[in-house]
Amino acid sequence: MNKPASLPSVLRSTVAFAAVGLVLCGTASAALIMTNFTNVTLAASQVESGPDDSSNPDVTGGLGGMLVTYTETGSNAYGCCGGRLGTYGVHNLNDGDIGVSATNQDGTYAIPNSGPGAVVITFAGGPTLIGGVSIYNGYANRDDGAYTLKDAAGNVLGGWTISGTGPGGSNDGMDSFWLTFNTPVNTNGLVIDTVVGDCCATPTFREIQVFQAVPEPGSAVALTLAGLAFASRRRRS
Repeated sequence: MNKPASLPSVLRSTVAFAAVGLVLCGTASAALIMTNFTNVTLAASQVESGPDDSSNPDVTGGLGGMLVTYTETGSNAYGCCGGRLGTYGVHNLNDGDIGVSATNQDGTYAIPNSGPGAVVITFAGGPTLIGGVSIYNGYANRDDGAYTLKDAAGNVLGGWTISGTGPGGSNDGMDSFWLTFNTPVNTNGLVIDTVVGDCCATPTFREIQVFQAVPEPGSAVALTLAGLAFASRRRRS
């Protein structure tokens, strides 16, 4: 996942908002609806199809930025299929494998239990200024429901619902999407709360990627000039 992928043909950017949210349809009934825009913009979304992803489904088109290293530290039991450390445990959230391709070999997903703190991400480097997050849902019959994204302090950043992802048995209708923060967030982690009605009250995620904020061009220039001035003062002293 560190290698940029070509822009998927089904990738599209947000072009319009409605009071109730934005609906993006890829199959006949699959829908991702943004319900809370407190500090997020839906930068891109794609709907997967087929028995598994046939290529790297990078929803950012390689534009996400530097990845933030993290671990999942919540108390969620991941009650299915071997628990937190089992085949469908927490390691799948950031193992770099999303689909079946030359670079992504397994595409196995994580299955947390639904509820508050379904996924709790803690950054390895402590408080970090982040600019966005990409979320790749895991399996068609486990993902319909409501989701809320928060920072580590519990501040709501955004929310969405997913519906119509099919009866399971394939990835048809599964959503992959990229959220960017309207204002970069300085936090040491993220929390995803879920209320999932499909199948077993257990959502699934193939991957969750968190991206560092990209400095504004003006701020980068200012930092460079400040560094040069500091170096000049040191030489004169």
